[in-house]
Order: sequence, then C-alpha cells, then structure tokens
Amino acid sequence: MTDEKPIVHDNMPKIVITRNKPKRRRLRVGDPDFAPPDGGWGWLIVFACGFSNLSTFPMFQQFGLVFRTRFEELNISSAQTTSVINMNSAFNAGMGLLNGPVFRKFTYRQVAMVGSLLVFCSLFLCQYSNSFWGYMILYSALYGCGIGITQSSNALALNTYFKEKRRVATGFSWTTTAMGPIVWPYIIVALNSLYGMEGTLLIFAGFSLHAFVCSLLLQPVEWHTNFRVCLLVVFDCLTGTC
Repeated sequence: MTDEKPIVHDNMPKIVITRNKPKRRRLRVGDPDFAPPDGGWGWLIVFACGFSNLSTFPMFQQFGLVFRTRFEELNISSAQTTSVINMNSAFNAGMGLLNGPVFRKFTYRQVAMVGSLLVFCSLFLCQYSNSFWGYMILYSALYGCGIGITQSSNALALNTYFKEKRRVATGFSWTTTAMGPIVWPYIIVALNSLYGMEGTLLIFAGFSLHAFVCSLLLQPVEWHTNFRVCLLVVFDCLTGTC
C-alpha cells in the first residue's frame, strides 16, 4: 500500500478563516444596550451645569438692580424697559426651536462653549450701550440667546449622563443655581456703590466666563460608558474577500 499525496490544483479555492483579536469600544448613545453612567463623572457634570447657570443668570435675575439708574439717565420709559426684559425671555425660549438641528450637528459641549461666549460678549458690550435699541440687541437678543443655548446644553448633558438618578442630579444642579437669587442682590448693591453700573457689568462679564470653563467639563458620555467587545471574523478566499 503506497502513500499518495493529495493532488492540489492551483486554481482550487482556498478558504482561510482568521479570527481577529476582540475589539473593544465603549457604548454609545443609540446602541440598543446603552446605559448612562448614573454617577462617576456625571457628578462633575451636575456641578458644572449648576455653576454654569449660576455664572450666566445674575444679570437676568437682577436686571432691575443693575440697570435701573442707567435707564433713568437715558430716559428709557417703563414700557421700553418691560420690552427689553420680555424680549430677553422670548429669545431665551425661542432657542429651544433650534435644539433639534443644532444638537444633531454639534455636541452639547461645543454648543455650551458658544453660549458662554455669547453671554460674556453681550454683558461686556452692554456697558457701552446708551440707547434703547442698543439694549434690545445686546441684552435682549445676544444675552437671551446665550443663556438659552447654555441652559439647553446643560439640560441635555444631565439627561445623557443620568437615568435612574436623574431627579437627584437635576435637583442638585438647580440647587446650585438657586443660590444666585439669594446672594447676588447683596453683592450687586455693594458693587454698584463701589464701581457703578459699568464696573459691575464688567465684573459679571468676567464671572460669566466660568461657564466656559464648566463647558469643558461636559465630556462626551462615550468616554465614561462600559466597554463593548466586538468579535470580527474575516473570510479570505482566492476570489476575493468575503
């Protein structure tokens, strides 16, 4: 009995199955098994969102204390003053219409950075305004859009990082924000007596830049989710890659 070697033709297809090493990637928003961290870095998100609102809201909450004397000097009527305040609220609320298309193209971190810079620029330029229409543009439009954008970004970041503990996280965040109306009136009265309206606005414009630092803490949630293991099997044959 003779041993015969199998005949192998060059044109016969050869199939080689190779199994690559498991690839690890973190769970992303939209994955069927995505689960928010519900803690960890999320607690820094809670602090960042609360302090961001605390930094950007003072001129909205304490409008009368800051601008009352200035508006009297410029002979801006009560009706015009009410228009400035109401248009600020209108622009703030109107930014919600842009949330869908904006957040589909940009991250909440990028949007929050833009919003904080809008708040700073508006407050900084308001000290040079000397007319009703100047305040309509700088305070009502620019500042209103800035706080609207920032507030929407903070809310989205909180909702992305938390699910089971979302109520607790939101409560802590707004508790930080609520400290503003308690302490800002006394601080603003003291600053007005020392530096006047222009100096007070300049100080709060600088303070609003804390919101820009807080926006840097709004890291993508994918950086802090669990890993997902993916096995990739590749079939190679003579006729091509399968």
